Amino acid sequence: MKGITVFLLTNPMAHWHEDKTFVFVGSGPLPLTLILFREKFGCKCIGIEIQEDVVELSREVIQKLGLMTE
Repeated sequence: MKGITVFLLTNPMAHWHEDKTFVFVGSGPLPLTLILFREKFGCKCIGIEIQEDVVELSREVIQKLGLMTE
């Protein structure tokens, strides 16, 4: 996963900014990639996770960090 994240961060074609939306499949209970993208670029981030218990843990983390917008 580290290689993909580095590619997304350094690829000159990506042009990440606040008007873009970043979608991450399999975000897990601690969605660090989404948190970092939001912090670094200010873009809207959406995590997709199939396990409901993991979704709840992820929501708790996002809420406690004050990052929940919707």
